[in-house]
Amino acid sequence: MLVTALLVALHTSQTAAPPEILTEGLAIRGVVRSGRIPFPTDAIQLQLAEGKWSTPKAGDEVELASGSKQSWTSFKADANGAINQGPFQGGYALFNVVRAQPEIVILEASGHGVALINGVPRAGDPYGNGYLKLPIQLETGANTLLFGAGRGNLNVRLVRPSVPASFNMADLTVPDLVVGQGGEMLAGIIVMNATASEMSGLSVQTRVAGGAKVTTEVPPIPPLGVYKVPVKLKVDAPTAEGTAEATFALVGPSGMLEFQRVPLRVRSVKQTRKVTFLSAIDGSVQYYGLNPAQTPGIGKSLILSPHGAGVEGIGQADAYSGKDWAHLAAPTNRRPFGFDWEDWGEEDAIEVLKHAQTTLATDPAKTYLTGHSMGGHGTWHLGVTYPNLFAAIGPSAGWVSFFSYAGSPRSAPTNPVEEIFYRAMNGSDTLAQKKNYLNQEVYILHGDADDNVPVREARTMKEQLTQIGAKFGYHEQPGAGHWWDGDAAPGADCVDWPPMMKLFQDSALKKPADALSVSFCTFDPARSGQYLWARIDSQNIPYGLSSVELARQPGRIVGKTVNVRRLIVGPEAIDRSGRVFIAELDGQSVSAPLPTDPKDGLAYEMVDDAWICAGPAGTTDAPKRRHQFKSAFRNGAWLVYGTSGTPEENAWSLAKARFDAEQFGYRGNGAFRVMSDAAFLATLDDPSQTRDRNVVLYGNSETNRTFSRLLKEAPVQVRSGKLTVGEKEQKGVGLGCLFVYPRPDSKFAMVGVVAGTGLQGMAATNRLPYFVSGVQYPDWCVFDTKVYASGLSGVIGAGYFDDDWVVRLRQSAWRDRP
Repeated sequence: MLVTALLVALHTSQTAAPPEILTEGLAIRGVVRSGRIPFPTDAIQLQLAEGKWSTPKAGDEVELASGSKQSWTSFKADANGAINQGPFQGGYALFNVVRAQPEIVILEASGHGVALINGVPRAGDPYGNGYLKLPIQLETGANTLLFGAGRGNLNVRLVRPSVPASFNMADLTVPDLVVGQGGEMLAGIIVMNATASEMSGLSVQTRVAGGAKVTTEVPPIPPLGVYKVPVKLKVDAPTAEGTAEATFALVGPSGMLEFQRVPLRVRSVKQTRKVTFLSAIDGSVQYYGLNPAQTPGIGKSLILSPHGAGVEGIGQADAYSGKDWAHLAAPTNRRPFGFDWEDWGEEDAIEVLKHAQTTLATDPAKTYLTGHSMGGHGTWHLGVTYPNLFAAIGPSAGWVSFFSYAGSPRSAPTNPVEEIFYRAMNGSDTLAQKKNYLNQEVYILHGDADDNVPVREARTMKEQLTQIGAKFGYHEQPGAGHWWDGDAAPGADCVDWPPMMKLFQDSALKKPADALSVSFCTFDPARSGQYLWARIDSQNIPYGLSSVELARQPGRIVGKTVNVRRLIVGPEAIDRSGRVFIAELDGQSVSAPLPTDPKDGLAYEMVDDAWICAGPAGTTDAPKRRHQFKSAFRNGAWLVYGTSGTPEENAWSLAKARFDAEQFGYRGNGAFRVMSDAAFLATLDDPSQTRDRNVVLYGNSETNRTFSRLLKEAPVQVRSGKLTVGEKEQKGVGLGCLFVYPRPDSKFAMVGVVAGTGLQGMAATNRLPYFVSGVQYPDWCVFDTKVYASGLSGVIGAGYFDDDWVVRLRQSAWRDRP
């Protein structure tokens, strides 16, 4: 039997009502095939997207694309209200909740991948963290609450809010204080809007240890939305270790809505601590764990240490002993599971590296990288991607790549569309870039009895490095499991291993002026294109492997390139003893006058299969525009929903933008702002607003007014009933589309688009996992609801734009529609 909860209207008392725990419902299993794939198959989502969903009863069957069928069955929770995943593994749990009149409640659920409230998607808590709280709307009569399977047990509670806006105190980001150090610090606190209208006029007031009060204005929060507000703290220098009380007050136009007290740790200057900073990715407050050098001074070494799955950054920092010669910074990957140190996890690590180098005044040439488990993979990945940053790396119990360990084995594409998607994932291919390890010292550490990350991962890398002639240290600890400590030194030996630390102390980055040769490769020049005095600036085949092998000789450089369209040779490699400089590239000789500015290098471009010199150029130009759709969710992006469509289209647009913000908030401790097209357009007339931020648009050119302002010249156009890419036209109301394109009023910002030609096409985008690490999408792709039945093989078209983003397409592939 389905649980039926018939409750009266929300009472006006401020007394908290007991939560309603959902314990009985229906379950169906085996209807979803997911993982690190861009288009999971999902028989229930297919029904929802095509408008064929109806509330089932026990025994009803769902037919899968394979022809097999699955049935809905009844379930009950255990005595603690927990629901075992077994009955709906790879599927959904369904509850029916009845109300006598409309009501807004706070959904507190854990252990689920997604929640669908009367078909409206809301973020899930697949890791069972228990800190996700979302306002939801219940309508008069029966309400269908669907929960996609996650990990562990499912728990669902509905809680009546006592005020229209409140804090979620379960997911704070706060700093530690330090004895003798005061000033301004940052914290992040979630504010929930438990109303059906956009809420503005809120502020957060903070005070630390009775000091000065600081007021932070809260931007407008969408209906039923949440936003993690970056707030300032004014700190008077503490005089002793212990705790200091911080207060957070949420204030609305009519007065105070909530008041909370939070203890902050006070640490000595030599103790590990949390350091907060403002992220450029989304404007959120993040933290990293710092294990400071035990003696003062500038020019110390810096060790960057990515943590393992389920571990906090501060816990990673605590695993090491304090060192006189080095600071250790442990970034968070945005969450304990986060992004496997790829995607936004990779960017978090680089942000922390730069923040720590600047604030601690470390020596950039003495920067090292080491992490454990998932952080060991992060070490392999970050090390091979950024050899310019790390003098030595030390992966411990690290897995090599998604393809060797984390459930995404590579196979050959079977058609041109698949080939474009497979190439989009190339940046995760550690082994394809292995020659970059020749540019840094490497120490591999693993327990030979590891039952979590098999020791074969370390042995694979040992074999691969041996094949390319690399010199490296290697140690397998006999009988050791995944985490081990043999007391060889202070700190946990599986991360704080003395021979590895000795290697770090003896290593330093090469100086570009001292390098006689460059051997370097990359899949993404906009992300990581430079090593020493050479920069790969552009590719012929997007996300194919680009590489250079270059050597300096008197008056010239000589070498070979692969998949390089534009190359910059830095000033350190240019011999200025003559009148001209010669580049012999791929057997072609190109002479050019010396740059007049000694700080300039020379740019070379491939034109009609011949190299030419394009003139002087710096090796560090302005930020490059990033290809691939996911690049839009960076650079402080605002998520903009449309308001000029039908009521149903407008409702979808708001719900999808809010859902994306919630997903990134959960997976990435993020804070993307959600706003209407009208609100965004108003900023374009405000000279105080920057144009150099990314924007993600939801809808199409008829439902979202921002399209005509930002995408008028884009080669992809989506309107009701029709979609065009270049000269290719597709018709129908069921087409969905993702693409990314330059923002025309900025030199480097991007516009991302989540679009549909009608409600079905819009709904086809609802469950695409673009916030899952390792899942990638090219610059543009077109699909319809059938992808929920056939996956990637059902994508209609995909491709990349040229580097100048003109109407012609660099590469495209189409499949005939049935």
